Amino acid sequence: MKIKNKICLVISLLSINSLSYASETYAYCVTKNGEWKFLTNGVVHGEWIRKYHQVSVDWFYGTEFLYTFYFKPDKGIEEFYRLRNRCKVEVGNNYIYVQPANSRLTEWHAFGLSNKKIFPYYKNSMLYDQQP
Repeated sequence: MKIKNKICLVISLLSINSLSYASETYAYCVTKNGEWKFLTNGVVHGEWIRKYHQVSVDWFYGTEFLYTFYFKPDKGIEEFYRLRNRCKVEVGNNYIYVQPANSRLTEWHAFGLSNKKIFPYYKNSMLYDQQP
């Protein structure tokens, strides 16, 4: 009986660190030059999803798997376009990109529908302009 309880505890703890989790985040607006401003009342509901990348390091270490996150809005692509239009209207025409962030101190990520459909975003002062 004790072993069964320990197994259930381990499974429960592992499920907490799952690949995706439901959440809400805030939207911020970004220009082509990387200038940004938070969107007023820009709360977005959805889930953070971990995206894995396979990277060849070198002949000794071989391949590593790195990951980033993207935020999948509950309302899909329509939510992304609605937020992007709000950025242009409420913040300015130069703010043509919209990205998720939990606060001013968190890392920049992207909105996306799946690992293959990530919306244009800035990260580390570089523009990644993939179209959904």
